[in-house]
Amino acid sequence: MWAISDEASGSTASELVSPPAPTPMKGRLILWILTLGSFLGGAYYGYLFQKSPVAGSTELTLVNDGKALVAHWNPRASAVASADKAQMLVTVGGRLVSTLFLDKTTLHQGQVVLAADGNEPVAVQLTGAGFASHARYVPGDPLETDGANVDPETLRRQIADQQQVNTQLERRLAAGSR
Repeated sequence: MWAISDEASGSTASELVSPPAPTPMKGRLILWILTLGSFLGGAYYGYLFQKSPVAGSTELTLVNDGKALVAHWNPRASAVASADKAQMLVTVGGRLVSTLFLDKTTLHQGQVVLAADGNEPVAVQLTGAGFASHARYVPGDPLETDGANVDPETLRRQIADQQQVNTQLERRLAAGSR
């Protein structure tokens, strides 16, 4: 406790001098400011490091043209257009079979012909400064087949078979949920 004295008059007033106690409103306001600051800081951090899939998308795909598999990508994607080199890993049947080192000219062409066996799944990964993309080709998958080489009757059979599988799965799920 502090005592305040008035030396001129010789009197001493006994008062408790302490800093004002924080009000509950100040505490809530500080809590809200800190919460809001944390939220805005996190949102800004996310904004700084977001990746734009439209602007930077390489759109890597594998297409069977009937003779060979062809890897296609978007040469106009900003990361690809500014890259001087890249590498493409080619995996066939789960085994890494080739690493292609692509120069600027090849990158700007937007495609590479792969001499891969068409009877096994093929995966490619295209990686360069500022971009990475992955594509997969599975033989016999009607969604991966070139439209000019598709037999409509084969597709109808595959669709019917898949519908039967889907129906069986739905029945199992319905039976399991009871």
